[in-house]
Amino acid sequence: MKSVINRSKTNFIFFLLILVYILVYVFFVLNNLLKYAECISAAFSIVLFFLALLFYGFRKIYLTNKKKEVIRLVLISISAYFLVTYFFGLAIGYLNNSYSLGFLAILNNALFQFVFIVFIELFRYIFISSNKDKIGSIYVLTILLTVLEIFSFSFISYDSNIEVIFNLIILTILPKLLNNIMASYVCYKTDFIAPLLFSLIINLYIFMVPIVPNLSELMESISNLVLPFGVIFWTSKVMNDTTSETEKNKVVKKSDLVYLGVFVILFFLVSGIGPFKIIGIETGSMTPSINIGDAVIINKNFDYDKLKEDDVIAYLDEDGRVIVHRIINVNSDGSFVTKGDYNNSKDPKFVYKKDVQGKVVFKVPFIAYPSVIINKEK
Repeated sequence: MKSVINRSKTNFIFFLLILVYILVYVFFVLNNLLKYAECISAAFSIVLFFLALLFYGFRKIYLTNKKKEVIRLVLISISAYFLVTYFFGLAIGYLNNSYSLGFLAILNNALFQFVFIVFIELFRYIFISSNKDKIGSIYVLTILLTVLEIFSFSFISYDSNIEVIFNLIILTILPKLLNNIMASYVCYKTDFIAPLLFSLIINLYIFMVPIVPNLSELMESISNLVLPFGVIFWTSKVMNDTTSETEKNKVVKKSDLVYLGVFVILFFLVSGIGPFKIIGIETGSMTPSINIGDAVIINKNFDYDKLKEDDVIAYLDEDGRVIVHRIINVNSDGSFVTKGDYNNSKDPKFVYKKDVQGKVVFKVPFIAYPSVIINKEK
């Protein structure tokens, strides 16, 4: 009984510490030390971890097959999330990442968030593993960590405009809350590894990719809300599953390799990293050779001087749109006359070397059709 009382007092001290820090951060740090705000939050997460280590200790982790399965499913869920959102980008378009992708720039943008995430998840694990019989304390911790994360690494507007408040709730507060509920639940059921991987990837990938899908606020909010629910569902299913783990893992390893291979290929094709890129076709200008809803794979490392009549190329028009049309003539200056197979007339402007994005090398029927439908309904 005495240890339970002492633990309750210790928990209260940690709750108070986090709450006081949030108040100091909002009313002092943001107003006077904004330049160092992320650094201060990262330092606070380290302090929390070491204080928890001092008061609670660190329970040894045993990586069972079920825990490995949860980690695997978390990674698959994240992969599926990126696959779906980048696939939609075929129809809704992509935006260039506003963050610089140089090594020093990535380090500067992501370092403090990386430190904050690592030590907060370690702190979460220490706290939850020491309080599994005190569910109420875990609830309080989850809410406080949500508020801490929102203020530490999210832009909060105090505008009273209804639209701004709605966007704040849907796009920032709810996703952060659900992610923290997921992290606490998975940590309670397993340990810190799966939620740590989830948080690192979801929060830091934006600093390392060249393009991002141009998602509407509605699509972004839906995807951000669905993903943590999926992780909670799979974690619950795995941890309560009584199927023989040995038999299950024999099948899992082969399917993982196939899934990972397909995902890696699609990721590079959709993102355009590497020599090839996949483009969804939204119009019927190339019918019947390329139809609406098909996708084409272009080779970006083409030899421009070897392009000739009858080759199909992807090029940028004067409005910056990607057009996939056939070369019908090569001019003396090296520019091209292009035309869609279905069109009655040639394209109004010549295509020059600087506009050519790549040569079409392969067609994938129907793969972009769901994206085309969604784009037409917007």
